[in-house]
Amino acid sequence: MSIIKSSLHLRTLAALALATVLGGVGLNAHGDAINFAATDEIANETKVAKEYADQHRYPEALNHYKKALLSSIAVNGERHWDTARYMNEIGIVYINMGKYAEAAGFLAQAADIAEKELGSNSPDSAEVYRNLGFALYRLGDHEKALVWHQKALAIRESVLGAESPEMAETCGDIASIHESRGNYRVALDWYGRALATREKALGADHPSVAAIYDRIATMYQLLDEKEKAREWQQKAVVVRDRATSTEDAETASIHHDTGSKYLGQGDYENALKSYKHALAIEEKRLGKQHPATTAIRSDIAGVYSKKGDHKQALIWYKKALEDQEKVLGKGHYSTAVTYSNIGVAEGKSGDNKSALEDLHKAVVIFEKSADENSPHTGIAYTNMAWVYSKIHNYDKAEEWARKAMTLNEKVFGKEHPVTGISYGNVATAYLNRKQYDKALSGYLQAYRIYYAEFGDAYPQTQKFRGNLERVYKQATKQIGDSKPFDGWLTEALAKRQESQREPSTVSKAYRQ
Repeated sequence: MSIIKSSLHLRTLAALALATVLGGVGLNAHGDAINFAATDEIANETKVAKEYADQHRYPEALNHYKKALLSSIAVNGERHWDTARYMNEIGIVYINMGKYAEAAGFLAQAADIAEKELGSNSPDSAEVYRNLGFALYRLGDHEKALVWHQKALAIRESVLGAESPEMAETCGDIASIHESRGNYRVALDWYGRALATREKALGADHPSVAAIYDRIATMYQLLDEKEKAREWQQKAVVVRDRATSTEDAETASIHHDTGSKYLGQGDYENALKSYKHALAIEEKRLGKQHPATTAIRSDIAGVYSKKGDHKQALIWYKKALEDQEKVLGKGHYSTAVTYSNIGVAEGKSGDNKSALEDLHKAVVIFEKSADENSPHTGIAYTNMAWVYSKIHNYDKAEEWARKAMTLNEKVFGKEHPVTGISYGNVATAYLNRKQYDKALSGYLQAYRIYYAEFGDAYPQTQKFRGNLERVYKQATKQIGDSKPFDGWLTEALAKRQESQREPSTVSKAYRQ
């Protein structure tokens, strides 16, 4: 997959560093030349970068960490662990910016160096593996993410012990992946391991334990074991209530995480309550225009949007946008995300003209950014297609749906569920113009991907199956001859399997 590629090439960096970093030269323990001025520069750049990162000023932090990386390559070489440290820090900053493809690029290089330079039992290696796993998870590559998290788990268990806080962290990471894949019973087991470890390390009343209680409650809810879900949710409430008297960063994080859990359960009122608690704390701690505070306002807007209250969503999104434009600038990536969200809310409110204008602003910024292939760009393309479809401009709808499809194929690969959604969107554009054969082909591709990844009972798989059946009936009505849908679908899948022989474009389930 292309997501591991980085826009920052090591050999280019090394050449730039060696050409531009000047100063006194000495010898290290190995007799190699060492640039003392560059060593001082690394320390200074790292200090400044960390200060910016602590303030959530990520573009500035990124700039200084990259300067430290350049200097480290000049002093230590491309394959030294100290150089990999800065790749790891850059990866973390990209994660905090939501640029997961860029993060994965740097972290993959850091992981390779760590594995070769530090060996397979270093806690530093485990940290890099965990970060890479998280970036891949956010990109939707759950299989590879699981591999890296399990590597981190093995190291932490061996070196730090089965009851270390880091073990709880990694068990929670693995649980989240299984949860995202719909393996709720397996996720429940991993959340149980995380809970046991965290309770031993920190105590059952520690605020961070409440977040695991929430996840366990959610798993039981998804498994339709409602009594157990309520029991664990109440445990979480008790712990959180004890923590409400404090107004530190950890408490704000707990409230925010709790809001996210409630949102995932569809409990919008409690989600709003938790997010607003977090917002109140962060406004006092960081100020009303701080990027972290603004991000919570966007989260609140997102809850209102989920509720269908698009008027309130727009109020909160526009307040977030106002602060982002002042603090980050009109061309900033985060500002573009908010433009995109505003465009969707306007579209849902029926203001299609404004929706297209704001979505187009987002697209322009995304396409000019260093990470123009970000998933957010594909989302903006998809939303443009959606609005054009709403106003019955099906040519434009198809154009933007295809742009999203092409980008998602590049970023995620042709067999990824995100790309499957794009195939379905292009199929819908064909359906709107009554091009049934092409619509059937697109929906079939989307169904095949979701069936292979999640099985036939998964809601989105069922949705694509329903689309296929409806289009099939419309198409066969025109020609007056048809076979039962199930028989047609079986044959169509077999033909698609036969026609797509390339391993990179055929689902694993259909290669067997």
